[in-house]
Amino acid sequence: NFAKGVEATYDADIGEVPFKLPLTPKLPLGSLIYDPPVRGHITADDSDRFSISLDPGQTLSVRVDAIETLQADVRVYRDNTLLRQVEANAPGDPVVVQYDLNGRLINQKTTAANYVIEIQGANSTAGDYDIQLVLNTAFENEPITGITNDTLAEAFDIESDVVMLNNSSVERAGVLGVFENIPIVHEDFELGNFADDWALHSSSSNGRIRVSDMFSGATGNFAMFMDVKQILGEHTLNEAVWNVDIGETNPVLQFSHIAFTDEAQPFDGPFTGSYNADGISVSLDGELWYPVFDAPRTTVFKWREYNIDLNNALAKYDVAASGAIQVKFQQYDDVPMFSDGIGWDAISIAKRDDTDWYSFDLRRGESVSLIATAQDIADISVALYDSSGQQLASGFEKPLLNGSFETGDLRNWNASVNGGDAAEPWQVSTGGSGRDFGIDPTSPQDGDFVVWNNFNGDGPLEYSLSQQITIPGDAAEATLRWKSRIQWLFIENGAEARSFQVHVRNSETNEIIATGFEFSTGNEFDNPQGDTGWQDHEFNLASFAGQSVTVEFVATVPESFAGPGLVELDAIELDLGVVHPTNVTDVVSNFVAEDSGTYYARVTGELAADYSLLVLRNATFDLESNDSIETAKVVGSNAVQNRQWALGYIAAGDSDFYQFEAGDRSPLSIQVSLPGSGPGAFVNQLKPLIRLYDSAHNLVLETEELTVRYRVPQGMAGTYYLELASEDGTTGEYVFSIQGTESALLAAAAIDVATDDADKLIPLRDIDDLFADDSFI
Repeated sequence: NFAKGVEATYDADIGEVPFKLPLTPKLPLGSLIYDPPVRGHITADDSDRFSISLDPGQTLSVRVDAIETLQADVRVYRDNTLLRQVEANAPGDPVVVQYDLNGRLINQKTTAANYVIEIQGANSTAGDYDIQLVLNTAFENEPITGITNDTLAEAFDIESDVVMLNNSSVERAGVLGVFENIPIVHEDFELGNFADDWALHSSSSNGRIRVSDMFSGATGNFAMFMDVKQILGEHTLNEAVWNVDIGETNPVLQFSHIAFTDEAQPFDGPFTGSYNADGISVSLDGELWYPVFDAPRTTVFKWREYNIDLNNALAKYDVAASGAIQVKFQQYDDVPMFSDGIGWDAISIAKRDDTDWYSFDLRRGESVSLIATAQDIADISVALYDSSGQQLASGFEKPLLNGSFETGDLRNWNASVNGGDAAEPWQVSTGGSGRDFGIDPTSPQDGDFVVWNNFNGDGPLEYSLSQQITIPGDAAEATLRWKSRIQWLFIENGAEARSFQVHVRNSETNEIIATGFEFSTGNEFDNPQGDTGWQDHEFNLASFAGQSVTVEFVATVPESFAGPGLVELDAIELDLGVVHPTNVTDVVSNFVAEDSGTYYARVTGELAADYSLLVLRNATFDLESNDSIETAKVVGSNAVQNRQWALGYIAAGDSDFYQFEAGDRSPLSIQVSLPGSGPGAFVNQLKPLIRLYDSAHNLVLETEELTVRYRVPQGMAGTYYLELASEDGTTGEYVFSIQGTESALLAAAAIDVATDDADKLIPLRDIDDLFADDSFI
């Protein structure tokens, strides 16, 4: 769901109502993307109409998600004239309508127009719906229509979403995307029985595999349970094989699991036929099976959700899953529920969606900036490619991946349990997991997920969580930071101390070369119960600059089941001393195209991450923090007709600072425009104050005027600073351009301008004429 802002609900015949204003901005502020969600209900042969007044020069996209029975018919009108009509293919299918509003975003000469979005049920259908109206951005197709953009060849063309900032070649485009697994096959057992694609087998007549509501399911009333019928003193193996066709895809196995104090029986590598264990295995031929999940033992009767990247799990066996496969769920024990037994539910195989591609055009000499921003706490990366698939530029260097586990799984980490059987192995989950005999449940500290283990089991055993990292040789610093919480409750007299360490290992020899943290619970006599609470830690890794090493978190349990415990880790990061912008997640800034053609943005990220991608042609974006001369950002975009452009957002009482080089007697021309300041949406209330400082940080100009001229005095060439400040507590977006800077003068007319684009260029005065103009201050 892209929507994050104001929500209004209409459950009756609403006729025509206005969208609630002001609209809700999407991150990053200043991207000019707005998104209000609304929910409604349509009865047969009825319609709902939503009206909104929009300033010109924007794009308008409408998405309607019908609920089950409604086959949505969506129409967009301007001043009572029908512009677009789209009907859903079938009841429950989504509808997307996009309309390009003509004109440019700033310096408009036309007034706002009134638009009406009408929703009705085709073929007299009725039902609930959700509607999203967004300005100045497109919807990614994949989550809506299933049309993928996972490869360069499938890239989503965003040229149709381009918004002109003026009537030259200074433009921006946006898209709202989401990384979510796309279901391929699903089983929730809510029919109360097994479908035909299941094959069941028990090694004895005492085995029992059933769909039942005797214990509530993970997501509904029913689930699959495995146990024995009665205690006969012998173990029985229960196996349920799911026959599915997953096609050519990157599959993720999602399921919920519950254990009723069932002893954990792990696999021991690939096997033929059957193997006495608890867990899940996958077969490509029905004969040879590859384990992908060892079911944990737990004394807490609670469903837990798991996500397994199948090809990642199968990589160690040098195989990959595609086409027709078999997935085996199994349990091995000797006592009926609820003293033994396992349950499975909400089983699905989905296509992992963690990469999106977008295409756009550049002319030779044009600059482009790519700004990717997660709408919640998530890790998003962006990179620029040419049409041959060669990477041309990337965003921030990230030597440690998935440190907050927001993928929802252990991707990028190596997790293992060595020695005995773990009560609960390393696993990633949301808050509320792990509660056991006085132990508080998990509580994520940096997002929705946290990694944890039960810090208990059939000892001695060792829980290990590690990741190989490369520390750049030129890193300003290298500090490993993490948050941890450790709980324990000894129930055995004289129980031995448990420990937790953080090591650095040689990635080739696996030798421990440094230990940066050590913790001991103390034994049962000294410290029978404890809770460290969440603590912040750091470990200086600067001595390993230029090397690839393995960072390892190790929890050690010296004896068997001496009492419950919990180890949690979150917010693991490697700080290289680089100050990243605080208002975006990743950025490629001001790349200049050497050749005209189609270019590609590749966005990668974590599961369920909503994001926006902003593409700027020949413009710079406001990257925070830049609220002082010391943090002023360079106006780095390519000059268009000797003028450089930037856009951004100012909060109440805030300022944005930019720096540029100016020569002796340079005539500087600064123009500030306020998009959205017309009578229609979106609403921009910013009242800017412009200040200009010389290279000695002296204030040389201050004005409320939106057009500024200033001539650099003789002998005062150097770095100048432009401040855009908010007056009277106002907030809003701005677009500014500056002419006469050294970089603008040096940037020769390198942009290829097609003949049919020539009339779009604004005639500007020749720079020699500006030098001779005495109207400059």
